[in-house]
Amino acid sequence: RDFPVELSTFLGQQGVSSAQVGQFLGEDFALSQTLRLEFINSVRLIGTGVVSCLAKVFKTIVIPTEMVKIDRLVDGIAQIWWRQHEQLVKKEAEEPPRQRDEEPEVHGLQLMRCLGNYDVF
Repeated sequence: RDFPVELSTFLGQQGVSSAQVGQFLGEDFALSQTLRLEFINSVRLIGTGVVSCLAKVFKTIVIPTEMVKIDRLVDGIAQIWWRQHEQLVKKEAEEPPRQRDEEPEVHGLQLMRCLGNYDVF
């Protein structure tokens, strides 16, 4: 079976080279693009800020050496971060806001409100 979710799960298994996964997911191939988004979507990014979001994803793969591949990965991370937080917007509208302590990094919906779209992220 070659469904993107299953292939993405395979790429995250132990024994698979995280350096080669990072290189492959940074490629411009159609399959790489599809798996890149699915692989990133498998990481829970809800409630993260920019730094913590990047750190969570790059703990699972080795950052490629080519800037264009890094750019593709970061763009994919931004898309998935935005998509995961869009789902929270509806949910938060139904719940009263909660008081939060000061934190060192703007994150989650607070960060989303500061940004216009995922390109800004």
